[in-house]
Amino acid sequence: MESITDLVIAISNPARSLQYKRQHICTKTMEVISFTNRVSLWAFNESLTQIECLMCLEQKNNVFSSGQILAKTNYPDYFDAILAQQVLVASDARNHPSTRCFNDSYFIPNDIQSLLDYVLIKDNRPMGVICCEAIGKKNQWLESDVVTLRRIANITAIFFEQD
Repeated sequence: MESITDLVIAISNPARSLQYKRQHICTKTMEVISFTNRVSLWAFNESLTQIECLMCLEQKNNVFSSGQILAKTNYPDYFDAILAQQVLVASDARNHPSTRCFNDSYFIPNDIQSLLDYVLIKDNRPMGVICCEAIGKKNQWLESDVVTLRRIANITAIFFEQD
């Protein structure tokens, strides 16, 4: 749990840039969630009808990216599920009823097999999503992965900021 402590210290430091904090959240999450090859941090719009990628880390090239937008009109099953349940465990993401909507546009092009998402809640309102993905092969997410991601999501939500 040293990584969790390090995460708290890093993102609570007001001297750190927003970009650094987002990159650190992705990096530390990848370190502690088993078999995660890609981690992303997303922000909901005010009406909760779209999410924008604030930061994404792909392990393969250790490259950060951002800016992708996903709209509820294109992925209603996912939005309904994540907002209702606050956690989405899809070890077989391409066949999961709430995530298979991403197959053609997102999962297949990026070789994503498994997904574990948790909603960031601030002031009793969904603010964003932290997403862990397994690339290349399916990952059977463990209950310990869900618990750890919940801790990271709760910590992240405390310091969650948007541009």
